[in-house]
Amino acid sequence: MAEPPRQRQACIGCRAIKAKCQQTDTLQVPCTRCKRLALSCEFTRQKRGRKSNVERERLRDQRATRSASPVRSAASLQRSGPPASQPSGSALGSEAKIMARAPTFMAGLSASSIELTPRSPDEPSLQQSPLKMPTVAGTRRHRVDVSEYLDPGEPEALLDIAPGRRSMEDPLALGLVSVAEARALVELFHQHLNPPLALLDPAYHTLAFMHESSFALLTAVLAAASKFFHGPETYRALLDHAQVLINRAVAEGHCEIGMIQCLMVLSHFKDTRDRTAWIKIGMALRFAYQNGLHKALQDVDTPRTSEGDRAQLNLERTWFCMCCFDSTYSHLFLLPLAIPASQRGDVDRWAHNHLGLGPPSDLRLACSVEALDVASQVHALKVNSTTKEYRAALLPQILSQIDRHDEKWFNGRLCKWELYESSQRHVCQSTRRHPSRLDSSPKASLCG
Repeated sequence: MAEPPRQRQACIGCRAIKAKCQQTDTLQVPCTRCKRLALSCEFTRQKRGRKSNVERERLRDQRATRSASPVRSAASLQRSGPPASQPSGSALGSEAKIMARAPTFMAGLSASSIELTPRSPDEPSLQQSPLKMPTVAGTRRHRVDVSEYLDPGEPEALLDIAPGRRSMEDPLALGLVSVAEARALVELFHQHLNPPLALLDPAYHTLAFMHESSFALLTAVLAAASKFFHGPETYRALLDHAQVLINRAVAEGHCEIGMIQCLMVLSHFKDTRDRTAWIKIGMALRFAYQNGLHKALQDVDTPRTSEGDRAQLNLERTWFCMCCFDSTYSHLFLLPLAIPASQRGDVDRWAHNHLGLGPPSDLRLACSVEALDVASQVHALKVNSTTKEYRAALLPQILSQIDRHDEKWFNGRLCKWELYESSQRHVCQSTRRHPSRLDSSPKASLCG
């Protein structure tokens, strides 16, 4: 059976709410929806084209009437009480805290658009609230100063971030050691551990200076001193913190002079189970080249007498120590040198140009650097596969260099030791039989 024809145009009521207009079987007004809701059902064809000014005004009035919210009377408010969604005083207090922490929201409000309306005494929930709600129609204006939120300034923001970052790197701020313990450990390091290392200047590397310039170096010094003069728990905590600072410096590419000295201190006074000394020296060497320490030896002929020269001496001393570290670990692991002999500089002239300014360990450092040439020749005999005749011809030259080194730095006192004579015989025998035993001789150890 064929369906009855449908009305192609919806009524005005269904068309206004975009509802489906279902006609009855007889296709007469009213439609199903208007009949159910008892509404007037009119079918008027919609006019196309622009609306006249009279129609625009009529539609605008209708929209304003529909959008206006009904206002309840005061009697109905008293009977029903406050609405269920009315916020309490505590809720408004929490909202006030959130608003205080949101300067971007407050910055978006202009001073002229915020108007406050005083509340009547019969509203206790709003009277106790610290938050005053802005309204459009008010009797009292409150001007809000938002200038501090519009342009806070870059220097202040940087100052707020820097203390937090530095406090996470400071071993004293973290409570690993107290200030009194740190002062004692630094003094013990300079008194007992720094002389054989010859890396730091006690008059320059004070606790205050290291705490201000490099937390990594301060942590390394405290860790090395606590290994011998403090408990193992403190040593382990400082060592772990120093490793964190090293990892962060490598990840971010920070190659300051304090980080170089930190790596050297931790490599020299390393843990018995630590197998990263060669890696640490390699990183320190890369940092030293990036800082240009190999170019800092151009003015070694100039005498250094003022306190302002200690910073330059610190750079030069670090480079000479780096040369010793490179030679020692290269010979130990039978690996090639990273620093050529041409970049070592004249350490003898450097040490004698600041005798009254530098620590006495600078002379010991100069003695060790000049012995690197002899150590390199002994290392070459051990590594290279040379003939017996070549080793026999080279050995007298090595022994004569050792004698000259002894005469220059020890006034020939080493030749009077029985250990020195026995080591000479041991070197000669090991050269003829087992060249690999050269580094184990006492005499060869003086050269490293």
